Amino acid sequence: MKNIVKEPKKLPAIICIALLASLLAACSSNAGATGPTSNATTILPAASPTSATTNKTGTSSSTPVTNVTNTGSSTPKNPPTPIKVIRMVNQVGWAITKNAIIRTTDYGNTWQDVTPTTALGADASGDFVDGNNAWVAYTYGGNTIHIDHTSDGGQSWQKYATTEPSPAVLDPPHFLNNQEGWLEVSINGGPGAGQEMVDILHSLDGGQTWQRVNRPPNDGMKNGISFKDSQNGWATGNDASNGAWLYVTHNGGQSWQQQTLPNLPGAGSAAAFYKTTPPVFFGNYGELPVYIYNAGPNSQGMLLYKTNDGGQTWTTDFPTNHAALDQGYPDGLYILNRNYAWTNDSQDGTFRMTDSAGLVWINEATVNLVHGISFIDTANGFALGQTRLLRTTDGGQHWHVQNYTIQ
Repeated sequence: MKNIVKEPKKLPAIICIALLASLLAACSSNAGATGPTSNATTILPAASPTSATTNKTGTSSSTPVTNVTNTGSSTPKNPPTPIKVIRMVNQVGWAITKNAIIRTTDYGNTWQDVTPTTALGADASGDFVDGNNAWVAYTYGGNTIHIDHTSDGGQSWQKYATTEPSPAVLDPPHFLNNQEGWLEVSINGGPGAGQEMVDILHSLDGGQTWQRVNRPPNDGMKNGISFKDSQNGWATGNDASNGAWLYVTHNGGQSWQQQTLPNLPGAGSAAAFYKTTPPVFFGNYGELPVYIYNAGPNSQGMLLYKTNDGGQTWTTDFPTNHAALDQGYPDGLYILNRNYAWTNDSQDGTFRMTDSAGLVWINEATVNLVHGISFIDTANGFALGQTRLLRTTDGGQHWHVQNYTIQ
């Protein structure tokens, strides 16, 4: 399973409380390579880590600052439409802007527009498997879902389509290989009254044709799916049940069963609210992000639930190790491998990482708010600010603005 985690929809405290209230009312988401020198001009502040990390390279001699300001003489070259989705493979990477699919071969210094000829929908989301293979799904009015596929780095595209009633793409396509993939779409105009109807589509021919499988229950707000293999998959989201919304299939989506999670912080509290996002697997080992809100003092944040049996059971370290909770309002989670992951706090901009599979979370830097993270290895990573592309070469301890052009 590739190491991409879809960024969960942002859910700050105020929005979370409002959403919870509305839901309740209705019921009563190359190790060590450093790459070429970047043309960065801005240094962002870094806090001293509270725990040592490994395989990090590069330091900054600039004095840390408290806000994102240019410290060099270069003028930022960011285009009017900033990047909204990014996936870095190595020096090669992919990104999506408001109206384009772009690709870099030099660590994000320059990007080439490789968009197919048709217009790109606002809900465009991509599965960028490697430097050559990608699937991008989007809607553009009407009932048509477009799925574009390239196997040569965007030089040419195969364009496919399927239809659903008033659809919107919820999650990137998920391809297990070059032939078999899955796609979740919201239908009938999207969520309402505490529920959301979705269709889950399955392809066995590289995206040329799609068949509906059975859908999970309509209750709850969905944010994505993840398949470990052709039979075992998970659908995630949140609802007003004061429990974790998590459904599993063991027959390729022909049926879905609710899967319960043990030891949820604040379980049983009428105010507690939970959100799951799609798990990431490395063989039979997997990590399932669970976001906890209003669960009591020192119990708000994110936990990585873990499995060693392919998702048959999930456990958390929280009952005996409260440091496993990434406290606050973590967002933009990116899981690199079974040890390393990064998040950004959507309230105060604190960037945090774990090198222990979530046993401990380390404050690294204050980078203001980001809405997407992608790491190549434990040292080299990228993050999407509100209007800027940020880059680190020391595992997130220091960040700078990556100036770039689109050709």
